Amino acid sequence: MLIMIAAVLSCSSDSSSSCVPITCLNGGISNTNCGCDCLPGYSGNDCSTRITPTKIKVSKIRISMFPNTDSGGSAWDVSSGSPDISLIVSRDNSGTPIAIWNAPTYYPDVLSNGTNFFDFTLTIPIEITQVTTPHYIELLDYDGADTIPSANDTMGVIAFYPYVQANGFPTTIYLANDLLPLRFELTLSYEW
Repeated sequence: MLIMIAAVLSCSSDSSSSCVPITCLNGGISNTNCGCDCLPGYSGNDCSTRITPTKIKVSKIRISMFPNTDSGGSAWDVSSGSPDISLIVSRDNSGTPIAIWNAPTYYPDVLSNGTNFFDFTLTIPIEITQVTTPHYIELLDYDGADTIPSANDTMGVIAFYPYVQANGFPTTIYLANDLLPLRFELTLSYEW
């Protein structure tokens, strides 16, 4: 009797045998081998196992909110009052941020009003290969654009992990620090 049950429950490549019904997860599609064909990023007989990506590409960073003044209430720029915003993306290296991308452009003399946004669309995406390591996005008042340039002022920084297994593979991640206020949206793609 046990042999017969095992024969009924086992799968084979013979199309005349029947499979035990299986539910494919995460967008997987049932196949003729009693399993599932999984979408990229998933594996296992029922596609329930997430695979950590080997690379995450950031193709756009949107700034949707930033502080219009420094923590003391003073204007970022002495000359215009409005900051010239730019970005740096860094990864953590034993507690020390290492820049992996510096924005090649900036937005001059802008203010955040809660409804406007500023996009940095990358022709060559940022390639993040240490996907489970902390990363940082730093918003700068780019002082190189001022008539009296000084050191760039950090307007705010948000730390984030590019890949968190529980989040799956979103094409957009939202980062916020409402105390500053500071908000970013990152457009992502994944490679395995």
